Amino acid sequence: MLLSRCEVRAAWARCLLPLIPALAFRYPDIKKFIVQDLPITREAAESFIASKGLTGRVEFEEQDFFKPQKRKGKYVFVMQRGE
Repeated sequence: MLLSRCEVRAAWARCLLPLIPALAFRYPDIKKFIVQDLPITREAAESFIASKGLTGRVEFEEQDFFKPQKRKGKYVFVMQRGE
């Protein structure tokens, strides 16, 4: 299933609007948050992150959930199901 840019942007705003800022503002000692999602969501994600003033603390990375994780080491992953 292919999604239009509007659908991707709407999904980002609906699903992540409460999550990303809430975590970043609740835990100011955490210096960096990394959001991983498919490449099609990059534009919407980066726009959303910037709109919340979190560009310096929240970074977008392309990652397919069904492929091996690129990040190695100790990380906390929070998974959120879309609609």
